Amino acid sequence: MKVPASFFFLAATMLVAPAAARDGQDAPPRVELNSPAATAEDRAVLHAFARCVAGRFAPELFVGGMAERLLDRDVQDGTLGARVALDPDGSPLSTTDQAEIMSLCIVRAAPTEVETLFSTTPGSREETTALQAIGPGIAPCLARGAELRVNRPGLRAMLARAAYRLVRHNAAGEATQ
Repeated sequence: MKVPASFFFLAATMLVAPAAARDGQDAPPRVELNSPAATAEDRAVLHAFARCVAGRFAPELFVGGMAERLLDRDVQDGTLGARVALDPDGSPLSTTDQAEIMSLCIVRAAPTEVETLFSTTPGSREETTALQAIGPGIAPCLARGAELRVNRPGLRAMLARAAYRLVRHNAAGEATQ
């Protein structure tokens, strides 16, 4: 398959967008897939890029990275706690396993610490410090007798996915009220 030049532009744009946004620089151009400007070739390139990325990375880490980027876009600094808070009158959020329940619990119990984690660079000393601050909140969020075996990138990805799910779930509840 011949890769069009627009593929490399799109790939570069997607890779530098989070860094540029965090550094306060102007965001790079966006491709709006629902706009008339998105051509069939644009959609094909994006599809090919997504398949390539999904094939090269661990799915959990890829989904976590995407969730974290979407949180960067959708949640203003300092507001994660309000965006993930439990609404006792809201609909329940479905879960699939103990790890997901634990992640949702941690995000709700320590939103400030989780938000601090997402402001760090993966693999940095600051990330280590942020994860250490979250550490004491893990055990109370586990079911009795459950064990958690996860590495740092995995935990960060789990928390990002949980935070994004909670933000979207709560936003959907607000829209129906």
